[in-house]
Amino acid sequence: MKTKLTTPLLVGAAIVATMLLASPAPSALAQEDGGRTSPFGRKMKLGVIEMDDIFKEYVRAKRLEDRINQEKKGLEDAIEKQRDRIIKLRKDAEFLTGDALQDAEDEISIEVARLRLMKQRAEVTLKKKFEEYTTRVLGEIAEVVEEYGKKHDYTLILKVDSRKWGEDRLQAALRSVLFHSKTVDITDTVLTILNGSDWLAKMDKRDREEAAEKVGEGEGGG
Repeated sequence: MKTKLTTPLLVGAAIVATMLLASPAPSALAQEDGGRTSPFGRKMKLGVIEMDDIFKEYVRAKRLEDRINQEKKGLEDAIEKQRDRIIKLRKDAEFLTGDALQDAEDEISIEVARLRLMKQRAEVTLKKKFEEYTTRVLGEIAEVVEEYGKKHDYTLILKVDSRKWGEDRLQAALRSVLFHSKTVDITDTVLTILNGSDWLAKMDKRDREEAAEKVGEGEGGG
């Protein structure tokens, strides 16, 4: 049976995203005109973004997810190959006796231990990759949102997630914004910036610089 490593990607990333760009706020903050007058006499400009939509549509999020899926497949294939090797060794051992059988059983035990280690390492590797993926994507989203908020004089930009999590009571407890007007939704605007050629080129350049730094560190360490 084909080995499947369980690693949450978009769903897990969206759940982790609840820790970012979200602050408990009463629904009254979301006004039809996108702002309200605070007790101090200053008008507040508010915005919200749908994190689930951002993760689904952000080009770089898709690229990073594809990389993880490719690495996941490679690890699964290696594990499956090792499993097939053990099956073959066991079949071959059926025709052995005496010392030859003992040697075969010892080899099988070693290969089983190796399979167990491969699976453990694969889980650790994928978990680390997933965490790196989530952190990177959230950081890029936060960077764009912060720049956009400052440029357009926003007082507050909140994260919202309209997906159903389960029972209504549980959903209400998990959501930081219970209601908002569509007029304060800036998801499409943020996505346009994230998927724009300028931003993607900037992030690609950053990736190359980080890769070059790692190579330099490796050579220096060697």
